[in-house]
Amino acid sequence: MADSTPKSMPAIEPDHTKAFGHTYWMLNAIEAFERLAYFGIRAVVPIYIMQATEPGGLHMTAMHKGIIYAWWAIFQSGLPMFTGGVADRYGYKRVLGWAITANVIGYLMMAFMHSYYGFFAGILMLATGTAFFKPALQGSIAQNLTKENSSMGWGIFYWVVNVGAVCAPLLATIILGQPHSAEGWRNLFLASAIYTAVNLLLLLTFKDVPSGADKTTGVVKVFWVTVENIWPYWFTGGKIDQSRTTPGVVLTLFGLVVLIWSPFSVLGDWQWAIGGASLCIGLWFATWLRGGVFTWQLRLPAFLLIMSCFWMMMYQVWDLHPNFIEDWIDSSSAAKYVPFESWREYGDRGLVRVPQQILLTLNAFLIVLFVVPISWLVRKMRTLAAMLIGMSVATIGTLVAGLTGNGWILLLGITFFSLGEMLTGPKKNQYLGLIAPPGKKGLYLGYVNIPIGVGVGLGSLIAGIVYDNYGEKATLALKHMAANTQLVAQATRSVDWSDSLEKIAPLLDIDRSDAFALATEHLGQDEAQAAMTLRDAFHYDQGQIANLALLYLATHPEFKDEASKKLADALQEKGLTLDAKRLARYVDLLPDALGRKRVVTFDLACDRLRQEPSFDDTSGEALIVDTLWERFGGDPEVLNNLALEYLAQNTDRMVAGVSAMAFEHPPEEVKARIKEIEDRIGIGRTKSFAALAAATGASDADVEAALSSMTVSSDDPNDRFFAHLLTRHNHHRFIAVARKDWMKDVAFLQNLVSTDGNVLTIVKAEIDKQSFFGRIGSSIKRVLSGDTEADDLIAGGVNYTKLAYNPDLIQKALNAKDWAAVPDQGARLLALNPYEARALVAAEVAGAPSAMTRLLWDEYFPQYKVWIPFATIGVLAAIALAIFGQMAKRWTDMNA
Repeated sequence: MADSTPKSMPAIEPDHTKAFGHTYWMLNAIEAFERLAYFGIRAVVPIYIMQATEPGGLHMTAMHKGIIYAWWAIFQSGLPMFTGGVADRYGYKRVLGWAITANVIGYLMMAFMHSYYGFFAGILMLATGTAFFKPALQGSIAQNLTKENSSMGWGIFYWVVNVGAVCAPLLATIILGQPHSAEGWRNLFLASAIYTAVNLLLLLTFKDVPSGADKTTGVVKVFWVTVENIWPYWFTGGKIDQSRTTPGVVLTLFGLVVLIWSPFSVLGDWQWAIGGASLCIGLWFATWLRGGVFTWQLRLPAFLLIMSCFWMMMYQVWDLHPNFIEDWIDSSSAAKYVPFESWREYGDRGLVRVPQQILLTLNAFLIVLFVVPISWLVRKMRTLAAMLIGMSVATIGTLVAGLTGNGWILLLGITFFSLGEMLTGPKKNQYLGLIAPPGKKGLYLGYVNIPIGVGVGLGSLIAGIVYDNYGEKATLALKHMAANTQLVAQATRSVDWSDSLEKIAPLLDIDRSDAFALATEHLGQDEAQAAMTLRDAFHYDQGQIANLALLYLATHPEFKDEASKKLADALQEKGLTLDAKRLARYVDLLPDALGRKRVVTFDLACDRLRQEPSFDDTSGEALIVDTLWERFGGDPEVLNNLALEYLAQNTDRMVAGVSAMAFEHPPEEVKARIKEIEDRIGIGRTKSFAALAAATGASDADVEAALSSMTVSSDDPNDRFFAHLLTRHNHHRFIAVARKDWMKDVAFLQNLVSTDGNVLTIVKAEIDKQSFFGRIGSSIKRVLSGDTEADDLIAGGVNYTKLAYNPDLIQKALNAKDWAAVPDQGARLLALNPYEARALVAAEVAGAPSAMTRLLWDEYFPQYKVWIPFATIGVLAAIALAIFGQMAKRWTDMNA
């Protein structure tokens, strides 16, 4: 984008003849779209990064999330101290174009790079773009306001920011769906990219205004001038000595990287020594000015340190509470009163709840409603006194929100917290503006980002450590099982072994090649019958279908050569040789060989199969699943895979084997025992809570009693498990329906609806009655799926393609379905084998999910161990501010 103020033409001055010009409103529109994108992911991305039960998430640890958020804060809050000078030099509009493009790239990286480092890189790209975006946009706003309309202009601008914080999570909830599939997350990141890209078009609607800066200065000079401007608080006179400062900046950045970036943990204890030394030496060199006088002035740094501690506590409500709510908060009573169906979902306890992002949106909603009147009420109050009250109230709110599992009390805590934020947040800016010496208001207001960067950065690392060890329900479930070998043994019968089949044979003390023969013996059938029985049992099992998809991709011409090479290398490290005819026995190694996550392999296989001549773009998933079984279901090693999972889930062999297993580490060595359980048995964070619930499920006799009144249309008694789950435990039907990407399997949707008269009647009566938000969500999903030009599937007067984009109606209709009449459809919808379905029934009959949540809450006290440390930081910050406020009464330049 060219500089809009060429030297050969007179500068374009903003039009101040009107209250607010066209450019001002366009800039506000740009801010609105940027905030819609940003807050849309910020509200839910904690779940994507680390929630163990998130179907489409990254499943990283709390420590991984803490590291990501720390660097996010460092880039986003630290860089604006430098990027403002770049915006002045190169023009606000041009820098806005760069920043918006960087943000779009960041969102696209998050959408398509489903890995820790890929997502991390996307976050850093987004943070960098935002760091350039903020000063450029705010500089443009400032140039388009006058002294007369400045107050109202900035008020409208910040109103737009908070309105975005309210609207974005609501729209994100619709786009994500319930629960959040990998496709839903991809759509959300793509939607944020699209919102942001709209701003590139809006940039074309107005002309830039001059910043007044010298346009001939090189970028290196701009950087050094900016660095020099950081130190005037301590230095009088003097210039940056680049020969000293350059290595200082490099050493400082290196020290930060070593201290925060997880790969440097290989340095062991030296990581902290090397990182700390580099940081200290680097800062010393970076502040070494040539000439000038250095004077210690600690009053302002003390204030910034106090505010850093406050932000350290405050940001955890937005960044840590999403995971805490997901794990522990029961909002079922509040869910009865929400106005939209999309604001209700089911959690891992089977209770209807309000999505965490909707609960936390109360914070932004209250600020939009009350920040102006509250600011008016305290306008005459001493600034430091108002901030002290705000800190105290926010700390109380943090404790109230965190020390209970009740949704209503959480909302009360958020209300207190929001009141404290409204008193503290605006007042900190006001205080810095009031105490700034003449000619240094911009410099002092630039310090606003320091407490946010320091507080959020350190707070995120502390939160990672605390929640990783003491707060996450999945980790606490593992701790509980680690102390009881029998619980682990019982849990093995319910575990989905499809992604860890290689662990079964050693635990059963058998040779893998004998698995099918042992299963045949247990079934009391001949080999042909046993093979058919196993294929029928696992026909709709999501994990085994993913394994078939991996086999298909590994033999596909597009991936075959590279996958074979990587697989051979991996086997060579284990001292094994690749046997291409027995590829299925290495299925656990195929995701790495293909460079793909298991969660996306079935969709990838579907895409490739639909490109084959015998398929078309509208081929339903049922045909694809049948094809995968037809091609690979007769493979002896595939039958061994099915037999291994059958022996683990449907016989007593696994329970007996694990019960007798000798662990290398005693229960007291909790972390080592947990790692051993994951490495040897395959029960990690993603499976731990469900496994614990199943291990404490009802006995076979109680399960049979619960099923005694359940009759199904088939002769297979196992079908009762599917009918029971879908009929008597609505959350399993709700989650299964919500997880399904109906746009890719409209044929199955037609099958479900057309085979039940009650369901068909509901659909015909309701299909055109969709809420406003529902229509928006449906339109966005259809655009993101690229299905806008596809032919609709219309049968019997119903547009099933249109129905596929209406999840609320699908839920309502299938709630009325007679699942006992079509248990095969139920099995396909749940994507389980009958042995996993039986374990779920046992857990539900015993009420185990809720009981285990209460047990972990009462035994490990996550509410105290997570929130008291942060509340303590808030209390100490308030005490420090009270002392600072009393001392400031003696300082005429700080007493505001």
